[in-house]
Amino acid sequence: MPETDGSKSFYIFDIDDNLLCLGTQIYLWNARRQVERAVGPRDFAAIHNELGCSEKWQSWGIGEKTFRDFRDKPHLPVDEQSFLTDVLAATLS
Repeated sequence: MPETDGSKSFYIFDIDDNLLCLGTQIYLWNARRQVERAVGPRDFAAIHNELGCSEKWQSWGIGEKTFRDFRDKPHLPVDEQSFLTDVLAATLS
């Protein structure tokens, strides 16, 4: 499905925590409190099955902008793209 804002999505999750440990944030949404919480990919992998289910994560879920740092942002230059800078940092460390 084409993006309406002109961005392109390249969901390359297979490299995260398999080939590289990225610092890219994932944003969980709490609809009851109307707040979001950033977690790292490793934390997300550990809790994603508990979202909306377990007592601690009952109010938390995936929202429209959960994976926004894994997306291209057409209005930003290449050196300010979150995912690209995280991949570069991981490959240089």
